[in-house]
Amino acid sequence: MKAASKRVDGHLNDAFLAAVAGGLDRYHRAHGVTVEQLRMTMPINMRSKGETVPGGNQFVPARFPFPVSIIDPLERIAKMRELVAAQRSEPALHLAGPIAGVLNRLPDFLTTAMFGEC
Repeated sequence: MKAASKRVDGHLNDAFLAAVAGGLDRYHRAHGVTVEQLRMTMPINMRSKGETVPGGNQFVPARFPFPVSIIDPLERIAKMRELVAAQRSEPALHLAGPIAGVLNRLPDFLTTAMFGEC
């Protein structure tokens, strides 16, 4: 997987995601359904390289559509690299902490009214 990802300037994680996408494509096709894309949630690391943070990891969940119907494995890895890079560079990710801080200070009835019960 590492060697395949390097062929398209990707990372091991890109190859892993591409393999999952390929497996999901085969699963759906085996059940007689063709699916172009599915929705995926992935944690995006918010720490800078070398930064240590009390409490460990700092991440924001990113939810986005990802293609599962790309047949060529190298093309699929390249697409995953592109998608993940776009998610990591999303400027709004850095607003997650401040927004969560505000939401945590609101009364439960208000956040439940806005977002529903979990």
